[in-house]
Amino acid sequence: GNSSDDIPQYPAGFDRVLAVANVDINDVRNSSSNYGYYVSLSAPGSIYSTTYNNTYGTKSGTSMASPVVASAAALLSAYLPHFSMQQIGEQLRATADNIDAFNPGFGKRLGSGRLNVYRALTESPPSIRKQNITLSDKANGIIPAGDTLTITIDLKNFLSPVNNLQVRLLCDNPNVVITEGLH
Repeated sequence: GNSSDDIPQYPAGFDRVLAVANVDINDVRNSSSNYGYYVSLSAPGSIYSTTYNNTYGTKSGTSMASPVVASAAALLSAYLPHFSMQQIGEQLRATADNIDAFNPGFGKRLGSGRLNVYRALTESPPSIRKQNITLSDKANGIIPAGDTLTITIDLKNFLSPVNNLQVRLLCDNPNVVITEGLH
C-alpha cells in the first residue's frame, strides 16, 4: 500500500503472503510506502517503466516494488525447483539485506530487509519461524499480580539445518520477570 501507515491491507496482511514495502535507491522507505510488522521484505520502488500514455518514465510505489519481488521468486523457483512456494518466500526473506539502520523508527517494520537476489541464489540460510505460542496460567486466562505463566513456543525451520540454536525471551515491561529455564 501507498498510504504511509502501518494498517495492514489485504491480501498483503494475510499469513503466508509476501507483503512488500517500497524503498528508494538508498534503502530508505519511500514516504508513501506502508510499513508494519506484517511486511515481509522491501524492494526498490522507483522503476523506469511505460506510462499510461505509451511513453517511458519513472513510476514509484509498492505496485512497482512488488513485481521486483515476484520476479525474484520466479527466478528462485526455476533455480530451486524442489523448493515449495513457502520455502521460496523464506529464502527471499532470510537473504534480504537488513536496512533498519537507514530507517530509524521503522525497525523490523520494513520486513527482514531489502531484497537481495544474488544472496537468495547463492546462500543457504536457516529460516526459523514461530508457528504457535501457548500461554498456560493457574487462573484460566485471568492473570493476577504474582501469577506464573508457562509459555510454549513452537518453532519450525523451513530451510537449511541449524546447529546450537539459542532462543532468548525478552520483555521490556518492568512488571514482568522472566525466569530462566528450558524444557
